Amino acid sequence: MNKTIATVLFILIFLITFELIAISMSGISDFFKTGETEIEMSEDELRHMQSVKNVNDGVKITIYALIIVLGILLYRTNFEFYKIFYNMWIPLAVFLAICAFASIFPNFSFELLHKIFFPQGNYTFPTGTTLVTMYPFSFFKSLFLRVFTTTTILSGILVLIGYYRKQ
Repeated sequence: MNKTIATVLFILIFLITFELIAISMSGISDFFKTGETEIEMSEDELRHMQSVKNVNDGVKITIYALIIVLGILLYRTNFEFYKIFYNMWIPLAVFLAICAFASIFPNFSFELLHKIFFPQGNYTFPTGTTLVTMYPFSFFKSLFLRVFTTTTILSGILVLIGYYRKQ
């Protein structure tokens, strides 16, 4: 049970970190609130942004659902936080392995993630379009590094707290 809770907690940390960093970096947080933008975009770009908004809305719903699940699971285990924190090393190790793969094969990883989250295929645009200009590959690299670093540090601190409390 503690490993399950640790995994749920880790996923929650990752999703919240991703949500906060992505919104702060994107510069179009109004679009995520209203679905409208004053930035000039083609129909394909607007459709893609609507798809991004839908994914973002799904992430928010997932965060709320995981908070509820986490609360229920914690209640059922008498809130033994140090055991849960200690067991976060497992999802952290999986996360680090996935990130290592993504950093070795960034183009493949970018393409794979977009195929998963945008199966309708509206995620490639010619050079010079508004979206490519606003969000070049360096944007996604920076986003990846910030989410990776923040998630790893927060989770690592919790693992260390769990480890030292366990002994």
